[in-house]
Amino acid sequence: LEVAQPNITIDAEDTGSGLAPSTISITNNGQTFDVPATVTRRGLRAVSPRALSGRVDVTAEIRDNAGNS
Repeated sequence: LEVAQPNITIDAEDTGSGLAPSTISITNNGQTFDVPATVTRRGLRAVSPRALSGRVDVTAEIRDNAGNS
């Protein structure tokens, strides 16, 4: 079963102040858009607000609560 709007998870951990909410950038079909990501126990999670197909590139700059990236 293909999911057009998949859950995106990034595993990350911070041993200091903890992870801060971040933004994930998605590039698909020549368009780039930002998606707010929520913090989970294991990292970050987001859901694409639009359907994705073909090649999808995902990037994130992850910050901690102290402002480090």
